[in-house]
Amino acid sequence: LSEKLLANFLPSSGYGEDIFTLKLDHLRDRLTLTLPTGSSLNRNVMKAGEVMADWSNGNAHEASQWDDLYLPWSHRRLIVPFLDKTYFFHQEQKDSTFPFHREHIHEHIDPHSSMQGMNSIKRPKNKNKYDFVEFQAWGPISSNDLESFTFTKNRPNRNTLKLLAQHQISTFDGTSGTRKFYQTTLFDRGSDGKCHQMKFVIDRIISVAEDVEPNWCDFDVGNVIFDSSVGEIAEIIEFEIDGRTAALRVQALGSKNLRKVTLNGHIQKPTLQQVITFANLDSDKVRIRNIAAGKGFVSSPQALIDLYSNIGSTNFSDATIEWFFNQKPTLEQVIALANIESDKFRIRDIAAPNFASSPKALVKLYSDLIPKR
Repeated sequence: LSEKLLANFLPSSGYGEDIFTLKLDHLRDRLTLTLPTGSSLNRNVMKAGEVMADWSNGNAHEASQWDDLYLPWSHRRLIVPFLDKTYFFHQEQKDSTFPFHREHIHEHIDPHSSMQGMNSIKRPKNKNKYDFVEFQAWGPISSNDLESFTFTKNRPNRNTLKLLAQHQISTFDGTSGTRKFYQTTLFDRGSDGKCHQMKFVIDRIISVAEDVEPNWCDFDVGNVIFDSSVGEIAEIIEFEIDGRTAALRVQALGSKNLRKVTLNGHIQKPTLQQVITFANLDSDKVRIRNIAAGKGFVSSPQALIDLYSNIGSTNFSDATIEWFFNQKPTLEQVIALANIESDKFRIRDIAAPNFASSPKALVKLYSDLIPKR
């Protein structure tokens, strides 16, 4: 893929906010692709004109023609007759990521007019939105296989930057909608115990100063701070250096506005209670809490309960509930979280097999749901 095409890449909905490109030279022998019907799953279970196969139980349609199969990279020339020069060779075209003939695009993709002896590639019935080709890399992918990394929302912290530099992975900032080479300042303690100022530039780290203010190493991109001077909880976005003076560019939780904060006695790590107080000031009582939960402020079952208490009912994600039970909560904590969840039976029903070990425990688990007379 060319840099011009990559510059317009956006994160895919449901697949995260970061974009990785892989080293083709490392993967050629184990790379395959499925033709433009969306994902490989769609190709196997939603062939044109057929009912969706019950793929959740391991069923799929049998392959009946060459384009039903995973196509090895070594055989990629088979798709050449179906490429459209307008969309494939001219990347200024808006739809250049789908470089195929479009005359009957909603039903099938035709080969070039000079090769009418070839069959058309059928598309899944009523699935016109799947206008992409999927590639598959078989086997493990390691850091050594990464060509580049682009973040579109959260900037990498110092540990991530050190890992990117270790493997010399080109790093791009995509937060503005345009893909640009990334460089930033970071601080880290060396083996001598001193705080070192460094600069990350594209794919490497350069030393700038070996002995700076020790407290600068207490802060990192992505950390959440409490600014007591304004009563605000914010996330560190980046450092701003002016000579030997360091400041922080921060963004209040739930806000998109950046502001500059100097490193002084007003800056500290917030407590869970301060997060709750700040969240209660927001019109959406759940929004700030969700952000805080993702920033590491929930370290125990009780912390999760405390964070979401007293705001009415809320819907917890499956991942949050799974994490909660993995922390081995008490029966009382299960009941407390179940009373916060909108579906009062959901958490109780999950807990019942392990927590209702006696008639008394079963009654206690569900007693809050018994109508009071």
